[in-house]
Amino acid sequence: MRYSTDGLIPWQETEGRRRALQLHLQERTARVRSECIAHPPPLTRMEQNARDAAAVTTNLATHYYNLHMKAALLHMVYFPRQNFTWCLVPKIPQRVNETVQSSFKFLFVRHPFDRLVSAYRNKLEDSYTQEDGAYFYKTYGRRIVEKFRINRMTDKRKGEKDSLQYTELGKEPTFPEFVDYLIHTDPEDYDEHWRPVVLHCHVCQFHFDYIIKYEHFEEEVNFLINMMQEDGRLPNNFKLTWENRGNTNKNTAVEYLKQLSEEQVMQLFDKYRLDFLYFDYKTDGYADFATMNDLRR
Repeated sequence: MRYSTDGLIPWQETEGRRRALQLHLQERTARVRSECIAHPPPLTRMEQNARDAAAVTTNLATHYYNLHMKAALLHMVYFPRQNFTWCLVPKIPQRVNETVQSSFKFLFVRHPFDRLVSAYRNKLEDSYTQEDGAYFYKTYGRRIVEKFRINRMTDKRKGEKDSLQYTELGKEPTFPEFVDYLIHTDPEDYDEHWRPVVLHCHVCQFHFDYIIKYEHFEEEVNFLINMMQEDGRLPNNFKLTWENRGNTNKNTAVEYLKQLSEEQVMQLFDKYRLDFLYFDYKTDGYADFATMNDLRR
């Protein structure tokens, strides 16, 4: 799917529709801020270190907090001339924090399960077909197979091997193996392609002005670009090209989730719980399709 804009976007909907959409987007950001208060995300390691160090020395606490902010700003791309900031999902010195905080900020989000399946298909499933496949296989794929396939091949109750041999599964990790890796890994150590957005963009640290949902991309990004053009943040000849290379949608995600046990789905949901909660995503139509197969754990 590809979408492009050329020049000032003609707003074909009624002015009432535009106001309704703006209100809806404002309510979405307000929800995130409310959930940050009601259900704050866990502290990052550096935040926890800063809190612990505060009891010892202010300088050490400041050091750890600065390390936290350096990591938090890693994926924030600031455009100084337009004074707006975009958190890239998946993929600025310490003092830039105040500049970013005062700028116009936005990000794009997607249903966690759709995003996860898309990342697996694009980065791990057929690594040899991707430009960065060698990196992802060496960094993640091979290690996932080494750690989690052996556990699956061994029946711990009988000490016997499953009939399905290692070579028959291929060198890349299967989707259940990838999910096992996610379940047993701290999300802070996830790659940016499957790290929860709440953690990746530190949405409770930076108050985003607009959060655009992938599922309503065309209408919502039209509104955003139109508004930024009217404010002078973007030129009238601005072009946006977007492409969903993997063509992963809900139906695709459901097919992959069918390979999981109910327990795996629930544990996977828990890893992305705040993304579901903050961005108001549901598991309806996804978790219902998880199988109850015995994984012999």
